[in-house]
Amino acid sequence: MASSSGRETSAKLHFQIWNCDNNVPQVVGVPQVVVAQQFTLRANTTTGLIPGWVYGNNQISCGNVQSTQWLVTEYKIDLRKTL
Repeated sequence: MASSSGRETSAKLHFQIWNCDNNVPQVVGVPQVVVAQQFTLRANTTTGLIPGWVYGNNQISCGNVQSTQWLVTEYKIDLRKTL
């Protein structure tokens, strides 16, 4: 998600867990760790990189079933003005 300058500091990724229904998503083998059902990672304002850590689909259990997937939406805000 790079702009013409090579960095997109306004970019973000939104993660939303899918196929969990009304169950509480938990880390497999560590049921006391609850996984957020949705969250957003934002680009570093200096580097344009989007840092963060996301549990893999095979690391999440919903209702004792490992059948989740992340829906990922990317956002890029281009603030350049056309003259």
